[in-house]
Amino acid sequence: MLARFPQAHRLGQMSLHYPKWAVVIVVIVTALSIFGISTLKFDDGVATAFRSKDDIYRLYSENKERFTPSENDQAILFRSSGFDDPENLERVRNFALEISLIDGVEDVFSIFSLRTDTGSGSFEPALPVDLSELGAGLSDALKGLKSHPLERGQFLSEDLKSTLVLYHQNFDRAGLEASRIILSEVQEAAQMVVEGSDVTFEVTGLASIRQILIDSLLGDLMRLNLIGMTLGFLIALVALRSVVLAFLTSVPSNIALFWSLGSMGLSGIAIDTLTNVIPVLILVLSLADSLHLTYELRRNLGKTSEMKAIADTLQKIAPACVLTSITTAIAFSTLLISQSELVRNLGLAGLMSVLVAVVAVLLVHPLVFILALKLKIIPKNAPKRAVPLSSYFDGMHLVRFGTRHAKVITYLSIIVLLLAIAGHSINKSNYSFITLVHKSQPEVLTLRQIEETLAPTMSIDLPIEITAGKAFAPQVLQEVHAVQTAIETALPDNPVFSISLLAQWIAPDSNRLDRETIVIDVFEQLSETTQTRLLNSDRNVALMRVQVADHGATETKQKIAEIRAAYSALEFEHIRILEPTGLLPMSAIVGSNMIRHLNISFLLAVIFSGILIAVWFGHWRYGFFCIAPNVLPIAMVGGWLFLMGWPLEMPSAVALTIAFGIAVDDTIHVLNRLKFDAPIEQGYDKVLVEKAFQDVSPVLVTTTAVLGFGTLGSQWSSTPAIAYFGALTIAIFILALFAVLTVLPAWLEIFGKSRKQREISE
Repeated sequence: MLARFPQAHRLGQMSLHYPKWAVVIVVIVTALSIFGISTLKFDDGVATAFRSKDDIYRLYSENKERFTPSENDQAILFRSSGFDDPENLERVRNFALEISLIDGVEDVFSIFSLRTDTGSGSFEPALPVDLSELGAGLSDALKGLKSHPLERGQFLSEDLKSTLVLYHQNFDRAGLEASRIILSEVQEAAQMVVEGSDVTFEVTGLASIRQILIDSLLGDLMRLNLIGMTLGFLIALVALRSVVLAFLTSVPSNIALFWSLGSMGLSGIAIDTLTNVIPVLILVLSLADSLHLTYELRRNLGKTSEMKAIADTLQKIAPACVLTSITTAIAFSTLLISQSELVRNLGLAGLMSVLVAVVAVLLVHPLVFILALKLKIIPKNAPKRAVPLSSYFDGMHLVRFGTRHAKVITYLSIIVLLLAIAGHSINKSNYSFITLVHKSQPEVLTLRQIEETLAPTMSIDLPIEITAGKAFAPQVLQEVHAVQTAIETALPDNPVFSISLLAQWIAPDSNRLDRETIVIDVFEQLSETTQTRLLNSDRNVALMRVQVADHGATETKQKIAEIRAAYSALEFEHIRILEPTGLLPMSAIVGSNMIRHLNISFLLAVIFSGILIAVWFGHWRYGFFCIAPNVLPIAMVGGWLFLMGWPLEMPSAVALTIAFGIAVDDTIHVLNRLKFDAPIEQGYDKVLVEKAFQDVSPVLVTTTAVLGFGTLGSQWSSTPAIAYFGALTIAIFILALFAVLTVLPAWLEIFGKSRKQREISE
């Protein structure tokens, strides 16, 4: 029973009985929050998204230490009317030389990096220092380089109109700000060399994409919350039909937003691609609670004294506000089981922010209305407007439809629920880094252009342990070559790089007795970062890199399967092939595991919320009524994703879990109203059910409008993941409202009767 939790409204009573102390607390906490906001950090989340105890992540981490990671390469795509024009090509050479002098750039690769054997045991640049020496033969020389064993379509397009320059930087060691400086200097160098020509350039790579994400986070934070505040206020204004009441109702939610952001800053939780949704969710959730309090207060004003009206409001509404906050907090807390640090941070930030927000609302709402009543600025006719939305849409015709067709709606909802759960449960999961930014971003478009005209820039890495002999021993190279040949045959469109290919370039004649010595001598002249692209420093593990494009986890897994199948029939005596790794394979596999854990989080949220609600209200049927109608909209959205062929991604998996904790709020307020009208043991009939909805449905319509329009700002986010998250949550909010107004009355009619009522009806 609610009586078991009398403390639920005590926080608000503190503002009523000790307003001065409450003001002091609010001022102190707000000041701390402002300081916390000033310490907020922004992080793209790429480094923390996949940290886990999975074997695939462990292998990825080990190989990232062993080898130079390809994801730290940045690509500059130059385009012109033709690079068989010596002047255009010379500009690219000058650029490659210029950026090699930038502090933090460790290696630069371009068509000018290619070397050819002079025939006397030495190597010279494939292109001469003075390009004019080639004259009209430059075009043929460039086309001839297409057959170079190390070019493989990486640096020069077939039509000679595009060329690529790659540079490597240790992104993890340099950090975001240092990488930003390096990127800026690279762009300045490129701009300088292309001036006065028809040569253009574009920059892309993971570092660029991460910079886009970081830069967009602050803008999104300001934009989303400003839109949320504006639309929330306008909805409150329409609902309450009073500028004063709308303003007073908005103050607690704005304070809750400040406290939430401050708590994140003070606790060291960064704003990233997931936690960026927390502030706007807190804003709209706290505004919904504030609206419930304002509606009830307006009903009570005129019936009793002003202070008694506030006290009665808190007595009746505060417990439901606390319970809805706890169920939302439970939804966030279930994310803490995720193996992803990024998702765990979201769960922790949400859990903390929801609890902070409800405290803010219950402290501040009574304070602002006490002050407003003393200043006599609340409209005198406020009590007469207690049900303001009835002239627009109060949902009662849906409620009556639900009670009149209870059996049909109940059975139909159960069938739809089971079918939707089935569709959702068999839906595939998918993940891609590219989905973190809009497809129209220049960096993404450039990446796709490189993949189309040159070669993919990402890779699936195949570690090869050397179990007998040395890395460049003939037997080892022979077995590595067999693996490379098998993969190239299976994947002809994906360039493959290995120590065998390197040896083929250095000493093409595999029968030379001194081949191993020659290869080692040349290999040791390479920079350390270049060496560790294909061989670890201990020279007992080699790396075979299969260049692939990032088109999502499903395609990456398919490529991995094809690679494994290609060498599965081979037998080895000197090498052992380890599990495929690299950023793409790791993110594909770990991402799928993360989404599976998020589905478990959703299940736990349903179970724990149901138990809590049953205990809170003192009867198991309350938990049943509160959970079943709210699982339906979640399952329907999940089922719809399956029917449309849209895989389950991280934003959608997170949205389904969190939206359930929010969607259940409406049902809690209905059951809270029913609890005051009659205990469940007496059973509910149509009259009681419709009376409860008559009181609360206008508020539910208003709060759903607040949630929906407040979250609508996500559609202007610079991050597609946040926009997708917002679209799904809005859909769930709308479906949840219709479920509460139709399915819940039907279930109450069918399952809410007492034994005596059932006997009479039979």
